[in-house]
Amino acid sequence: MKSSLTFLLVLFSLSCLFAQTECTVKIVYAMNKSLPPSYTFKTDPINESAKYYWSFGDKTNSDSPSPTHTFKTSDTYLVQVKVTTPEGKSCYGEVKTRFEGGTTTISNILSGKGKVKKVASTDGCGLLITLENGTIIVPVEMIPTFEFKDGQYVELAYELLKDKPSGCNLGISAKIHKIAEIIVPTVCKIPITFEKKNTTPVSYKFRTDIQPSDSKFYWYFGDGGSSSLVDPTYTFKKAGSWVINLKVVDKAGKVCYGEAKATFEGETNPPMAARGKVKKLTVAGCDLVIVLENATLVPFKMATDFLLKEGQYVEFTYEKFAEKVSTCKEGTDVKILTIKEIQTTPECKAYFTATNKIWSDPAMMKKVSFSNLSVGEIQELTWNFGDNTALSKEAKPIHEYKEFGSYKVCLSILTKEGCKSEYCAEVKVENLPVVATCKFDIVVKPKEATPNTFLFYAVSSAEIKTWKWNFGDGKTGDRKNPEHAYEKTGTYEVSCTVTTAAGCTETRTIKHTVLAAPLANCTGAISILLFDPTDNKCNGKATVILKDASGNDITGVKYLWNNNRTGSIVDGLCPDKTYSVQASVEGVCQKSYSFTFLSKPIWRASTINGQNNFIVISPKEGVEYEWSFGDGFKLKGAEVSYSFENDGVYNVTLKAVSGSDFSEFSQQVVVMKSITGTDIINKSELEVFPNPVKEMLIINFGNPVQGVMQIDIMNIAGQRTFSQQLKTEGFNQTAVNIKHLKSGIYFLRITNGKYLIADRKFIKAE
Repeated sequence: MKSSLTFLLVLFSLSCLFAQTECTVKIVYAMNKSLPPSYTFKTDPINESAKYYWSFGDKTNSDSPSPTHTFKTSDTYLVQVKVTTPEGKSCYGEVKTRFEGGTTTISNILSGKGKVKKVASTDGCGLLITLENGTIIVPVEMIPTFEFKDGQYVELAYELLKDKPSGCNLGISAKIHKIAEIIVPTVCKIPITFEKKNTTPVSYKFRTDIQPSDSKFYWYFGDGGSSSLVDPTYTFKKAGSWVINLKVVDKAGKVCYGEAKATFEGETNPPMAARGKVKKLTVAGCDLVIVLENATLVPFKMATDFLLKEGQYVEFTYEKFAEKVSTCKEGTDVKILTIKEIQTTPECKAYFTATNKIWSDPAMMKKVSFSNLSVGEIQELTWNFGDNTALSKEAKPIHEYKEFGSYKVCLSILTKEGCKSEYCAEVKVENLPVVATCKFDIVVKPKEATPNTFLFYAVSSAEIKTWKWNFGDGKTGDRKNPEHAYEKTGTYEVSCTVTTAAGCTETRTIKHTVLAAPLANCTGAISILLFDPTDNKCNGKATVILKDASGNDITGVKYLWNNNRTGSIVDGLCPDKTYSVQASVEGVCQKSYSFTFLSKPIWRASTINGQNNFIVISPKEGVEYEWSFGDGFKLKGAEVSYSFENDGVYNVTLKAVSGSDFSEFSQQVVVMKSITGTDIINKSELEVFPNPVKEMLIINFGNPVQGVMQIDIMNIAGQRTFSQQLKTEGFNQTAVNIKHLKSGIYFLRITNGKYLIADRKFIKAE
């Protein structure tokens, strides 16, 4: 919808500005050549059309996309930003570091560390110092005598100079008060290995490679403990993930370092939580155990009077024993602290679609292709085609009927979890002839700045070749979208006769009311605020205000709507209908405006026997649908079929058009003829849930898929924390156990080895 809107801006208090973590942005900044020093901030990426809210940690704020800020004093500040896109999505960023500040009347001697770098003399520069905070300074004055060398690492005290250009545009002029080179000793890396000792409490033996004799060893175990032994044995105070560091210094002063990170048991193991199924083992020494996704637990001791039974699904907390205490060798001995039974109902739903429209040969029209779109990990399925023929167990059957007619077809499924579901639907087997459609709607809109002049549209899903208009006042026309001016007020019968490309002819007549006598066109503008209908209901709302040329509200205005409503506020407006309003100042001027609440056209894609079908969900009468498949090819219609020539990722756009109003909806589809049995995956329909998630992350593909895919999970630092090759066999969804991940933000990536299928963010909860 194209219109000029007046938007309402809601200002939130800064105290709750940064309470959300929907997505993150990176804050980058640079120190400017000024005194006192100032900093320019921006986000990466930067969104020019977004709204920005900056807080600099010193009780000052800014709404500029790239503000420049001067801090009053040198200190450590927390700089935060909230970025809100036009779609309402909010992203957040923050950086905490030391920033230099001060006033122009106070000379500040600063300190820092940095690296000396030699640059090309053609830039007017020589040797520069790049500090650790990113500031680049040009040493134009030196109090101590010091010889700079390229690559030196130095510690210095310096003063930023005012109004003293250096001739080098790469840095800030500075006066060096003190400077010293930092000698970085030569280091080497050594490995760290360890083995678990079967002691109570559990201890670990640490080793490294053989080192020169008389070397000194410095072990640090991450929990505050240390040792100077060559191969120490250590018991951690508590279980956890610890970073082990080792420093070895030989007689010549050579320093070697080692580091290792792992999870260790300790003197006391923290309680852990899990869900699992109770199972009875026939192995000697074992009875009832609890089976988890990746482990088996032996409940040697129970802190509650809960009675375990085979087949129960339980949620519990437990502690591991430091050593084996039971005679069951099939699992880890634990003490159950709390436990409760969970009543579960496996979810499954049978569903299918059927069509015979995939054939071009009339002799094939009695063959119907069935697609199984059921939800759940299907173990067994049965088709009943409703014609007294044998049942079928095929996943995607093609069934041939003897006669045209209607048949009750039923699909029954059984999942691996034991869930059963049945879906029945009437399938019509028809030898459908191609019928040319002539249906169309007449849409009338007032022309801007021209009282009692209107634009006329004939809207149809068919291709119209000719138009014959009768405007009801004796005037006619044959243009596609004519404009017509009425000389008098009143109600007119407007008719149009169209002929389509298929040779079909249709006539439609509507009543059109010219509301008021012509007045001069108001020089200002109509400001309109629209609230779109929701849930496809007639609950839309519009507020209009007539403004003068200076943008001020005009008083004494009468508003008349084409649905005979009056007033500046109307509600109960419906989707996919055109509304117009006439604002008039009695005896002075008038102005008209029209709009359509054209709903976003939702569509989905499915594949039958290699043919991709693109279907509009709930198409609207009188709306024309235009498809663009991202490869230069376009089609029209509410339901079209198209096959891509090559595998790849395509941005498919559906455009709904009604007169001059339009609405678009785009989705990315992944075409993988060699990988998935459906050939196509809607990227926007691929869902991961629940989010946040504690244990099992569900991946719903939208369509049934089969083949091999790669699933990777990265943490917020981009490090891969999980990788799995997934073999699908024609089901809609799968599940990934992420219980082992630490709480935080993660990114799920699905590929087929060649193309990216989807990237999704999720939060691992505690």
